[in-house]
Amino acid sequence: MYFSDLQSKLVLEKESGETLGYIEDAIIDTEKGVIQTLIVSKSSGLFQKSGETKSYPFASIHSIGSELVFVHRNWH
Repeated sequence: MYFSDLQSKLVLEKESGETLGYIEDAIIDTEKGVIQTLIVSKSSGLFQKSGETKSYPFASIHSIGSELVFVHRNWH
């Protein structure tokens, strides 16, 4: 999977359905070529000022759809 496939998708918390924000950036392991962490911003559009950001480990992703990404917020 490429980061561009995920960029700007809406992120929802799986259990509660709460909107967490949009995928803004990622931390990538360049040696292995894998996404490690997603950076999610509360901003709601491409041209809006970036809001509060949070990071979620890639392993916390439950599912990826064409427009949405579901994550487990309290993933361990």
